[in-house]
Amino acid sequence: MTEGPIFLSTLPAQRRDRLYAAIVVGVSAAVFLAAVPFAKQPLPPVWAFIPIYESALVVNDLVTAILLFGQFSFLRSRALLLLATGYLFTAFIAIAHALMYSTTKSRSETASMLFAEMELNSSSSATISRSSG
Repeated sequence: MTEGPIFLSTLPAQRRDRLYAAIVVGVSAAVFLAAVPFAKQPLPPVWAFIPIYESALVVNDLVTAILLFGQFSFLRSRALLLLATGYLFTAFIAIAHALMYSTTKSRSETASMLFAEMELNSSSSATISRSSG
């Protein structure tokens, strides 16, 4: 009896897997509860935090999307395609978010410029469509 390739995404969760997941959730909750007393304590600003965090987020999301698209190419599962597309979308949104934190302009100025550009483009396209119709 020959079976096809076994993929992690198609295997059902075993009892041990559920136990590991419960342990991770418990440890995460314990760390969160231990950090609650320090929630109002401000930390010193680190200007490079957001670019570093966003870069790691983009790389992780792109690698995850590529791996999920690879599994989709073998299994043709719509769920894997949707999940991979979601990770790809998140990577692109993280890139856009990282661009909001440029060092040349303030955050609010950059955000308002992007909003104004978006509004200008949408109003000019509406004007074009009205004049052609």
